[in-house]
Amino acid sequence: MTILETIKYRRSVRKYTSGEVALEDIMLLLDAARWAPTGGDVQAWTFIVLREDANIRKLRAVSPGMLGEPTAAIVICTDMDRVLERGGRPPQQFLPRMDTAMAAQNIMLLAQELGLGSCPIGSFNREAVQVLLDLPPSVIPELVISLGYPAGETKAPARRAIEEIVHYERYEGRPDGS
Repeated sequence: MTILETIKYRRSVRKYTSGEVALEDIMLLLDAARWAPTGGDVQAWTFIVLREDANIRKLRAVSPGMLGEPTAAIVICTDMDRVLERGGRPPQQFLPRMDTAMAAQNIMLLAQELGLGSCPIGSFNREAVQVLLDLPPSVIPELVISLGYPAGETKAPARRAIEEIVHYERYEGRPDGS
């Protein structure tokens, strides 16, 4: 698959089989995540991997956005101590959500290539996740990625026409300069 095909076929999966995600595949996903762009090369992300059913159930209990029964999850966190150590002054000079989003996209695109389903989840109780994962106060959970093998195919939603969303040189500008 080309990169563009991978992008086009990636879907947010919310129904999974009971097949376990191999640790080797999770390590590949994490390697892809650590190569994501990061503001000021701070590399402040920290990744918590959950594979045990009991821990995933606890995470689901405090994450209303987590649907289905994934067999693994990655919680992407920002280590604010690292941000400060590396000279960042949040929030003006450091946008942890940007770094989180780019790492998440790498994870989800590689998951698609590996035949795994994934879904980004922002709807969760941050304080509860902090306690559940024994995170120090400086490590902030930003996003959860559920993982597993898709149970069935997911359909692509319609996308707006490119002519409707792209402007040239100014709002409503055209490629010919008009």
